Amino acid sequence: MNVTIENVAFDCADAYRLASFWSRVTGRPLHADDAPGDPVAVILGDPNWPTLYFQQVPEPKTVKNRVHVCLCPDGPRDTEIERVLALGATMFADLRQPDGSGHVVLTDPEGNEFCLLRSRAELPSGHIRLSVHRTGTATHGSPIVEADASASATAEGPDSATIVADAAAALTSRLTWRGGGTDLWPLLSDPAATDAVARGLAAPFVGRTDVVLGPDPGGVLFGPLVARILGVPFAPVCRDRDFFFQGAHEHVSDGYLYVHRAALPDGARALLVDDWSESGSTVTGVAELVAATGATLSAVSFLVDSLPEAARKTLSDKDIAVASLVAATDLDSGA
Repeated sequence: MNVTIENVAFDCADAYRLASFWSRVTGRPLHADDAPGDPVAVILGDPNWPTLYFQQVPEPKTVKNRVHVCLCPDGPRDTEIERVLALGATMFADLRQPDGSGHVVLTDPEGNEFCLLRSRAELPSGHIRLSVHRTGTATHGSPIVEADASASATAEGPDSATIVADAAAALTSRLTWRGGGTDLWPLLSDPAATDAVARGLAAPFVGRTDVVLGPDPGGVLFGPLVARILGVPFAPVCRDRDFFFQGAHEHVSDGYLYVHRAALPDGARALLVDDWSESGSTVTGVAELVAATGATLSAVSFLVDSLPEAARKTLSDKDIAVASLVAATDLDSGA
């Protein structure tokens, strides 16, 4: 017995508003009976297109979607990206490559991730697009591989989503989450797993980062590894000025956090790497320090996402992208 996909359902806070956004994105109309304030809204499908079903739920979105849609435009990818952004989407991860390949990860007005790919006309002659199912928890990005049709159905080397998924698997198999934290020793005692995690933290930011910052202690452990992979400098962010800044080195500080001034040239894009954050206060503090130098904290890459929703919104309002390998809820509680 076989089944078909009847619809794709979206949990949301405002069904009509979110359905209206997706209606504009897809060019497909809302059901004639839908109206603002309705708890359910529908974009009807056809034999070639699934119905999109939007239902109001009381709880907010807190972690990355485990399932997302990938959109293929009928025109140029980059033109479509600008159109969808103008409709209210937000850029989450730009995975376009210098050779024109790649895709972007966007979020809709309620934070649901989706991917926008190259159009079929933009694929080089003899290429096909393969949808590859991966195991593990990818923080962002779609497990989409663009491969030559004459080659085997694998890419030459792992794509970003695979690297992130491998890193997530290394974490979930070694760490437990208790009392708002975890013991990193089971991970650090395994060099191969530690390397996989560092590569997962770095993968979304290849070519998009000028310097890696790492607050002590967790960021000082993983930040240098990520910086090495990305081929950019690393600078520690310290709570004790004399710990790293003995002597007359110039630094910037808010009286609590310290970072080397030379690490942040004007216009630099900084990536903050850390193990996890309980409140987001370190991230916002570093963002203010970085901004004072003329540089920008553009993203944060966590091993474990444990951010409260209020902190996540604060970072979003500051245009700081948050990526993580796993959510705290993905880890065994050790009970």
